[in-house]
Amino acid sequence: MKNRLKTKTKLKTIEEGTEEETSSGLAKMVVIALVVVFLGLFSQGILAENTVPDVTKTGGNNMSATTTKTGNIRVVENHINNTNNHDQDQEDHSSSSSQPSDADASSSSTASSSTSFSIYFDYLREAQTQWIETLLYKDYGQEAFEKIFLDDDSLSSSSSSSSAKNKAFLKLKSFRSVSDNYQEAKNDMSTLRLRRKLKIKLLQHDLFQNATFVWVTGGHSAAAGHGNLYNESYTAFLERDLRQVLESSLGLPLEVRNFAMGGSGSGPELGLCVEQIYGRDVDLLSWDFGMTDVYSPVRLLLYAIRGNLLPNHPPIFALYAEGEHRVDLLKEFENMSASAFYLPDETRKKQLHGIPEVNLDNFGDMKDLPPMINSFKCPEGIEKGDLGCDDAKYSKGLCDNRAGKASWHPGFKMHALDGHTIALFVVQELMHAAEELAVQLDGYDSEGTTKETTAAAVKMEPIDLLNSLVAEEQKDFETFQNADLPELAYHVHEWHKCSKKFSEEEKELEKECASDADFESLVKTFSKGPGLCHTARLPSESRYKGYLVNDITKVGGPVPVGKETYATGVPMDENNMEYDGKLKLVFRPDQRKSDCPVTVSPDYKDFFYGHQKDDWAKIVVPNEAEKVAYEYKASEFQGLIGIAFLTCPWNRCPQGFVGTKRDFDQSKFEITVNGVAVTSLMLFHDLGTYFLKSSDGFQFKYREGSEDYEIAIRILEEGSHVEVSSFILY
Repeated sequence: MKNRLKTKTKLKTIEEGTEEETSSGLAKMVVIALVVVFLGLFSQGILAENTVPDVTKTGGNNMSATTTKTGNIRVVENHINNTNNHDQDQEDHSSSSSQPSDADASSSSTASSSTSFSIYFDYLREAQTQWIETLLYKDYGQEAFEKIFLDDDSLSSSSSSSSAKNKAFLKLKSFRSVSDNYQEAKNDMSTLRLRRKLKIKLLQHDLFQNATFVWVTGGHSAAAGHGNLYNESYTAFLERDLRQVLESSLGLPLEVRNFAMGGSGSGPELGLCVEQIYGRDVDLLSWDFGMTDVYSPVRLLLYAIRGNLLPNHPPIFALYAEGEHRVDLLKEFENMSASAFYLPDETRKKQLHGIPEVNLDNFGDMKDLPPMINSFKCPEGIEKGDLGCDDAKYSKGLCDNRAGKASWHPGFKMHALDGHTIALFVVQELMHAAEELAVQLDGYDSEGTTKETTAAAVKMEPIDLLNSLVAEEQKDFETFQNADLPELAYHVHEWHKCSKKFSEEEKELEKECASDADFESLVKTFSKGPGLCHTARLPSESRYKGYLVNDITKVGGPVPVGKETYATGVPMDENNMEYDGKLKLVFRPDQRKSDCPVTVSPDYKDFFYGHQKDDWAKIVVPNEAEKVAYEYKASEFQGLIGIAFLTCPWNRCPQGFVGTKRDFDQSKFEITVNGVAVTSLMLFHDLGTYFLKSSDGFQFKYREGSEDYEIAIRILEEGSHVEVSSFILY
């Protein structure tokens, strides 16, 4: 602890130092920097040859080339510890640099830390203050900012008696844990699990310099930002906020993905395909489907459960989730040993109440208001009214004719409010996590006050604490895996009639039921079993990383139309299509009609296409790239095959389209899996997702040798075609 306190004192001297210290220390710092760079390059060579323990992983195969940033202050701080305390730390460093063993993953050639986590807290606090005062005050004004985002005036207090901690921790109008006893954090399991996750991330970053913090937005068109530019979505505001705080203060790399999709619900397709769409390395996952999941709360449950199966077990952040018992469902999800948060409607109302209103009396003065509250609220409502709010809803001057400017889509100011709300919550929780680490590892809190902690806690090394936290998280996950599913999980449309929870009369109504035992097993498999989707959806990680097309050189991301570097497939044009017996990746050119030089709405409903002229149109699932990327083992799968047909907007399907259970029953198309005929389609939940059944049941055997499945579709109706969004394997 003394060494860490020395570090903090000397760091402050370097940051605030006198002229003499600056001139005399400059040469030393240059030498230090050169040494650090050399050692960094050397350590990268070592890391290329040695195995890193599991606790250093950030989850899944994060293929994005993100460069870890290390602040100059951090480099100097580590050097001071290493030089001034060399003799005392020698034993610890040699201990932590031993090779990892199968029995103990707590040691690694890179697992060493001389960081004071109280200084991490200081960095975060200073970065938060700078962010709020230089950006948010500018956009909202201090008074409006506090009325919109804070429940009190703690931030504005400049009294010398106000503690640094009180200035750092804000009482926000923000997300709430689904725990009943939210007000007492020690009993709030979602918050405890979230802070544990953030402590793991901070320790991984400190010890191994290989952690990336990943947020993913899942949602419908409003969440995607339709009507606005892509960089005006709330995810874009969130990214700019977090990047300013995390990368500038801690050097913690950040990746924020807006993977919301217009006209989409959270299930069943997206819920079943969470891993391939959102990625394996997600730390925090949002749900913003309140408008499209109406009357189907079971979709949220499937989405949350499948999300928690990702390697990092991300907490769920639900926006616009109240109603239809969704919060109650999230509580059941939390009770399985998971973590969930939601933004209460009452909180949103309080935020909007804090926005100054434009009216006839003050209309002339509104031009002097900060930009994010200027013409935001009129008497008619948010972004509505003849006093300028309606006209100011969307930005002007760039691609003004963009699609999606609908009444139900929020404008950029509402997106900014949501993005800042999320960012404030995440930063506050990171500060709580840093303070807890300071107590556990340094023995003092964010104000440098010594805490009465146990000797074991004070003496615990960071690598030991990391292993302990990872073990706790793994124990929670094992509990989650063994927990009973909430009853609503068994309400899977046609199949729910087969459940033991329903009457014998209802069971008789369904002619194609699985047996009771099969039904229970199937629902558990779809909820918690391994799954893999071969999906044409955009945005999705499997598309952007080339896995879908079995070519990992075809990579990219959301970009303006015509600038894509990932595989786009072929344009939909029946007159110029090559009918070669393959289910082809196809896009509709009318969805990519844009001459805007910047990204607008890069979410597209691409699909796999087969025509009657193809005879049998075939596809193999999974391909070789997917097998490697998702660590596929055929023996772990049940051989359940699903097809998510592309649904028609407002049920208006194009001429010649087939892809419903009725079409199948009327023999308009037929399907085989590895040559075995499919005899019926069972609708799963809703929205065009079906699981296939043969005369022998729902399970199909994979092909020997290649351990994959060849799915073939033949269109029997003259001139017709099929459009498939995803092939799903469980």
